[in-house]
Amino acid sequence: MLSDKGMVFGLSKIGFLDLCERCVYGKKIRKSFLVGKALRASKCLELIHADLCGPMQTKFLGGSHYFLLFIDDYSRISWVYFLEYKSEV
Repeated sequence: MLSDKGMVFGLSKIGFLDLCERCVYGKKIRKSFLVGKALRASKCLELIHADLCGPMQTKFLGGSHYFLLFIDDYSRISWVYFLEYKSEV
């Protein structure tokens, strides 16, 4: 559309695009999440979320490149562990 209206100088014209089936499915509109239907913990340590992050360019104190994070879904208490190597998980 920008090329047809002459709004961009030097932009080559693009003809028909042959899209593969995977591209079509990848751009398909997804159904929204149900509101209020998420699983929530009703007691401590019933549901734990975990994430490993790294390697970081700058080392943490003690020479760690990674950190491991645990969050209790009920109490929202978090624990962070600093790791030098990913294999320590």
